[in-house]
Amino acid sequence: MKNLLVLSLCFLSLSPLLSQEIPSRNTFIRQGFGYYDQNEGKIIYQDMPYDIELYSADFQRDVESLNGQQTIWAKNISSNNITVLILFDRFMGVMSTEPLPYVKSFGPGVKRLLTLKRTSTAQADFNFNMYYTYGFANPEIKEIDYSLPFSGQSNIKVTQTKYVAPQEYGDKEAEFHGVNFAVPEGSEIIASRGGKVVLVEDKYDAGQNENRISVLHLDGTIGNYLGIQKESSKVNVGDEILMGTPLAMAQKNDNNGIQLLFSLSYLKIEPDLNTEMSTWSTTVFMKPTFHTKENTEALTSGNVYSSFLDDDMVTQEMSRKDRKKYLSDKKN
Repeated sequence: MKNLLVLSLCFLSLSPLLSQEIPSRNTFIRQGFGYYDQNEGKIIYQDMPYDIELYSADFQRDVESLNGQQTIWAKNISSNNITVLILFDRFMGVMSTEPLPYVKSFGPGVKRLLTLKRTSTAQADFNFNMYYTYGFANPEIKEIDYSLPFSGQSNIKVTQTKYVAPQEYGDKEAEFHGVNFAVPEGSEIIASRGGKVVLVEDKYDAGQNENRISVLHLDGTIGNYLGIQKESSKVNVGDEILMGTPLAMAQKNDNNGIQLLFSLSYLKIEPDLNTEMSTWSTTVFMKPTFHTKENTEALTSGNVYSSFLDDDMVTQEMSRKDRKKYLSDKKN
């Protein structure tokens, strides 16, 4: 693989079956390839997955094709998002307008990716294999004040947990960080940040940690709520929710009373031709900043806090137009 040039094209998949946004051990699945046909003077794409279409500028009669350039477009024809990786094993007579390796993430629809320009009078000659995986890679993280995941409560005790869990988070060991919340029985869990619900699992009995809800945030991070009471979820996969939206009831833990584990993560992809492909992706866990009645801070293990939520927090990621509509609807 030493001579390969890498082009990473990222989409995001929110498929209910694969929406945990955690890379599996077989992170990249090969499907599809392309090559430059010298007789046709264009890129030929074959065996692309159902949800993805790659095509060239000349497909849309783009004027750039008249100048000997080949612009690669991607179209996500599903209602969700996907991640794609492309490896060139021949790359002659052209140069890319974007830095390589090239990493990009976006949702459903059409996206212009990059243009390959001729570098000489010699004939262009290149081909590539395409791979894909699930998850929103390398997001631009926004600074957000998170709400405690319980509304109108005081005396919420927190403990933070940190451990390595390579068996769950892929071949690369992931440094896990999460916050445990101990609250009274019957406590309702709310969304600490708005976004799109991508996973709902609440079929297990009390004491089993598999029950969870995951929410995809606007910047591509994922909020995971682990410890959901059986059959108590109030949202469905695909729901667009706001901060403060009721999610479910907290599940009872025999050792520590009612407890919820919240974690914040995102997918990171760093292609390195000197290493195995299985090491190119990992899940990164973050320490969110929670806004409490006491202060806006990173929670300290062992301390007790009171929940706080107002309109400024709910609307902090909204456009001016959406914020105005939200406040108007709330008054009515």
